[in-house]
Amino acid sequence: MRDNRLSPDQRHLHAYWRQPMPDGQRLTLDLLYKEGLVDDRMIQRWGASATYDWPRFLLRVAYDPKANFGRDNLWRFSVGARF
Repeated sequence: MRDNRLSPDQRHLHAYWRQPMPDGQRLTLDLLYKEGLVDDRMIQRWGASATYDWPRFLLRVAYDPKANFGRDNLWRFSVGARF
């Protein structure tokens, strides 16, 4: 999947892989490549996320370099519930 950000020089490219698991569980891996301007400097970075889904819950860990094309490199940890 590819998306262009609000600025025409900012692009994300995602490669997804999903693996069904027993009992309605699922593993999803997302590899991210991003390029664009940050503080008037062109950057090229790699990020990734891993999500494990149960039928009602999920856990995710993600690394997002230069998040939203800003200065920060972020680690995100998520817990979710489906309703």
